[in-house]
Amino acid sequence: LSSTIGRNKNLIDGDVIKTIIQYTQKFADQMSDHGVSLHLAGGETADVGDIVRTIDVGFTAFARMKKEDVIDSNISPGDYIVGMASYGQSIYETGYNGGMGSNGLTSARHDVFHHEYAAKYPDSYDHLTPKDLVYVGSKKLTDVTKVDGDWLHVGKMVLSPTRTFLPILKQVVDNHRSSINAMIHCTGGAHTKVLKFLKQDVCIIKDNLLETPPLFRIIHNESGIPHKEMYQVFNMGTRLEIYCKDKIAAEEIVAISRSFNVDAQIIGRVEAADKSSVEVKSEFGEFTYS
Repeated sequence: LSSTIGRNKNLIDGDVIKTIIQYTQKFADQMSDHGVSLHLAGGETADVGDIVRTIDVGFTAFARMKKEDVIDSNISPGDYIVGMASYGQSIYETGYNGGMGSNGLTSARHDVFHHEYAAKYPDSYDHLTPKDLVYVGSKKLTDVTKVDGDWLHVGKMVLSPTRTFLPILKQVVDNHRSSINAMIHCTGGAHTKVLKFLKQDVCIIKDNLLETPPLFRIIHNESGIPHKEMYQVFNMGTRLEIYCKDKIAAEEIVAISRSFNVDAQIIGRVEAADKSSVEVKSEFGEFTYS
């Protein structure tokens, strides 16, 4: 694992870089405790203030494995879909995770937070963005909302780190590799992302999704984005999908995830179809994507 950091040195000092490097090592050590080996290969920090407003941190991961062990996207009729939650607090996280998952973050920041932050933090947004789209929400970073009996800051919920599933997947793959046809992150494209990885015409039916956590309810209420679009932009509480050939394996994968205190359940199934599509049946309505 190597990193490439581009920064504006006039805004991002050495202490920030030091903190990022230290926490990279801390993360690697934490993963090692759960049987996931990450070897840090160093990296590079470039002062590129002409092209980066504040800081850009990128990581490149390299691995070598047997070709027959690669999990390709062979989604087929009859598959069971296991969904793993983006929110909550796993045993390897230090606090509650709002479930943002990074995709849709720019939209969420500007739709949720108050316009006062445009003046207070002028380096936090692109000044070519139309002013009527910059921080147009009503929330302050320190506003609180109740989650599972605790009061949490909205700012921390939106900025929750993107959850890694590595410790869970280590056990899942070690025990159920032969039963897995595909693993899909609900990132770019959210619940429609799977459409990019289909090799045959099938209908992906998601009719038992995990609960939508408070964060996405806040985003919807602040932005007014239609629910059909919400499922195309945000994970809505379900971040990782595992497509399994048999129900017993699916149920055992659910149990593994829950042992890490990450909620999971069978969220749907795959059926044969004349044309590929995704059907989302949720508390907010039924939506079809193709």
